[in-house]
Amino acid sequence: MEMENVFYVPGQRWVIDFAIVLADGATVTQQQGHTLEEVQARCPGAILTTYQEAVEQIETCCKTVPRQIDADHFDYALNVLPPMRWVSGGDTESFLMSERTIGRVTGIYARIGNTYWTFEDVCTLLHAEIIAKVRKAQESQRDAAVTEIVASD
Repeated sequence: MEMENVFYVPGQRWVIDFAIVLADGATVTQQQGHTLEEVQARCPGAILTTYQEAVEQIETCCKTVPRQIDADHFDYALNVLPPMRWVSGGDTESFLMSERTIGRVTGIYARIGNTYWTFEDVCTLLHAEIIAKVRKAQESQRDAAVTEIVASD
């Protein structure tokens, strides 16, 4: 199976164009027939890479760290669209938005006790992985608060 290549600027959330190879062996954009050098003239930093690598980079740059939200925000997100993979048990709860942000990335919401959180990540995360990410964010938040208190003394 031939790997599809694309023109892409690392850090952007989209590919520029798919690449095709002409009869003379030159690789150009599918839409306008531009070479990599021509693409780089208008899009500095552009590279030729596989479609899969570009998708992985795009998804990586779209992920966020968990941030705390209020209960109203959590409830609104839970009720605005049918949730995906809603898990509620004991002291934790999580769900994913049914619409994707980009690729496999979607909004993820979690509750631990009476704290509510949201972040963007891939829709393949399991409840336990979501809760682990949120617990790590809680620890970072506590550590930052302690550091701030110590620094102000």
